[in-house]
Amino acid sequence: MLECIDAIFAKYNWEDMQATLNSPDYFWGLTHGDFHPGQLMFKTDGSGELVLLDWEYSGIHGNPSLDIVTYIWGSMSLDDLALVENEMIETYYLALIDGGVRQMEYPYEKLYSDYRTFGFGQFVLRNLLLSKAPDVYFTGMLDRFTAFVNMHGLTPEEMVSPVYGYF
Repeated sequence: MLECIDAIFAKYNWEDMQATLNSPDYFWGLTHGDFHPGQLMFKTDGSGELVLLDWEYSGIHGNPSLDIVTYIWGSMSLDDLALVENEMIETYYLALIDGGVRQMEYPYEKLYSDYRTFGFGQFVLRNLLLSKAPDVYFTGMLDRFTAFVNMHGLTPEEMVSPVYGYF
């Protein structure tokens, strides 16, 4: 896990970010930037409709995998996560398609690959480098990073430059 994190930080530089952003394989999308259950509220009109709050970090600066990684890995226990991760990624993908993303331009396999690499890299960057949280938070995040690397069989060679809206 530490080797993967080292590889992410080694690629967190202007040249690697530009190469990633200019790659024909990079899929741009609108991202919320801080997508977790605390950002969701139900409307009070009885419709059951959810409203997504706090668009402070949103923009067309990231890969859509960031939001689903942040939601899943930032808000669930590791036991629950292991049970529902794939279903949640599939549901998120269908929502992207329903929202206008073209399946031929962004197939499910690409989202899943991005989830493993871009999403993980952005999640690491955001939670280690950019957070001002107490040390106990970082200990919990390291457990999550280790679980992610183990569950998805990540290697340092697969790590890409994390592209995120905080430069």
